[in-house]
Amino acid sequence: MNTTTTRHSAADRHAGSTSTSTRRSIVAVVAVVIALVGTVWAISLRDAGEADPSAVIEEYELAYNDADIERIMNLFADDSVLLGHPYADDLVGHAAIRDVQIRDLANSGSTGEYRMFGVHVVGDTVTWDHVYVNDRSEQFCAGGNRAIVVDGRITRWEFARDVRRCETDN
Repeated sequence: MNTTTTRHSAADRHAGSTSTSTRRSIVAVVAVVIALVGTVWAISLRDAGEADPSAVIEEYELAYNDADIERIMNLFADDSVLLGHPYADDLVGHAAIRDVQIRDLANSGSTGEYRMFGVHVVGDTVTWDHVYVNDRSEQFCAGGNRAIVVDGRITRWEFARDVRRCETDN
């Protein structure tokens, strides 16, 4: 009687240790699955909140043509960098960028127009060309603008270096 009880207790101990290790394995697998699902969910939420970089640049075109300085400035991050602007040296920060944008809008006059074409996006970088009409109705073509857009705001804009008067069919 004592022997049977001992064997039974050993079997119970073995069954108990197996179920404990099985439970630990299941808990570990569930924890990994929860972590993976949480990571995927967090990434999808982050990506859903990010604006398409080309949409930000296209909004600039619309805001510029409407001469809406507030809309323009809402597209720039507080610490944005603006490089190679025709009216200013390299600029850093909202105040400096606002000043040059106001000056730019004033120089465009009522006939000023900014049209983009050849827009390409790779990651957070947008490149495009544009045609600009100044207050004297002179058309300038510019190729090679480049901007970096993070969280729906322009953080860096390098103006086109290839700026020339557009050829006309006249």
